[in-house]
Amino acid sequence: MCCIAHLSDLHFSHYSCTLSPKKLLGNLNLFFHRKRQYPTERPFSLIKTLKQKQVTHVIISGDLTATSYKQEYAVAKAFIEQLQRIGMQVFLVPGNHDHYTSQDYKSKIFYHYFPSHYTSPSSKMCTFTLRNHGVTSITLIQGWRLVLLDTTVSTSLFSSVGLFSLDVEKNLKSLLAYIEKDEKVLLVNHFPFFQHGQRRHRLLRGKFLQNLICNNPHISLYLHGHTHHHTISDLRSHNLPLILDSGSTGHTSGSWNLMQLNNTTLDLTVYRWRKDWSPIHTQSFQFAL
Repeated sequence: MCCIAHLSDLHFSHYSCTLSPKKLLGNLNLFFHRKRQYPTERPFSLIKTLKQKQVTHVIISGDLTATSYKQEYAVAKAFIEQLQRIGMQVFLVPGNHDHYTSQDYKSKIFYHYFPSHYTSPSSKMCTFTLRNHGVTSITLIQGWRLVLLDTTVSTSLFSSVGLFSLDVEKNLKSLLAYIEKDEKVLLVNHFPFFQHGQRRHRLLRGKFLQNLICNNPHISLYLHGHTHHHTISDLRSHNLPLILDSGSTGHTSGSWNLMQLNNTTLDLTVYRWRKDWSPIHTQSFQFAL
């Protein structure tokens, strides 16, 4: 059994002096909207609750920053280090805001601050890394393998799309081939693979990711963010996984998921900020051996 907190879209923000048109636009957005909507203290207020709930693992599905500015990364890193100091294992993937400009994407700035792969005493180091291959994995608990996906891409001024590229698709297929078929996979990506949102917010080639997941039925859970809307979609009857979007944890009315996971069951509790972090929904799911 492990106790997992699924967080996403924290959006730590800080004004920056920049000549980048996209970051100038981001600073305007911060001034008029995001600075009030995403208070820095909101994610930090969660730490006490995570400790009380005896969370062992924290999964953050991207957008820790607002504009990839170094001061934003410094705050995000401080948040992660506080979680680690009280004994939690933290796993992260970048979102589109974490590689906000073409230069940020080219330098892979997210990996200057956070790991590109993970190791544990019970799991050999995966030869695939997020930075170089867009995918990595680690044993989560007995019977479950955590697979992390980086589908960020350099985007234009008003775009926040992701891309499930041909290279990442090939690497994910190769990685999945090494995972035992009796191991269930918890797959984490910033972007949803469905193409329901606005065109400038979609995951390009998302249909190919959906098809790959259909052909790998041991992918049992898919965690993502990006939409800022909390969602629970149990699509297992359609050869797709149970899909969970935590919503934006950093928002003034933020949300996140508490997941009690063992080999055959998931007990899910959804939390939302209402003057404090309060449970608003519980649900249980069964998984076949």
